[in-house]
Amino acid sequence: MTGRRSFDGKTAMPHEYDDPFNKEAVDAAVAMALALCASKPGRPLAEHVEAAVHRHICACAIDIEDHIEQGHSQLHTAVSDHITSLVEAHLAARSGGN
Repeated sequence: MTGRRSFDGKTAMPHEYDDPFNKEAVDAAVAMALALCASKPGRPLAEHVEAAVHRHICACAIDIEDHIEQGHSQLHTAVSDHITSLVEAHLAARSGGN
């Protein structure tokens, strides 16, 4: 079982109990969105970000909120906006922009 150590420090807790917005998940989403931008440059950035968010950010947060709000939740939008800003910063740095 992978995940963080439990409160007793001995057993691993499954991923569904981890923080759904940890640095590793955000970094993985950014990396995936950047890879999709490179492999499918004609597609909108928002499409790449959505694929990356759904792949790397825990559904326990995003999907449940979307279901409750019956559409794109505020949480989903905030996470997507954050990933988009990080991807845009990477793209700008690559192209020499600010």
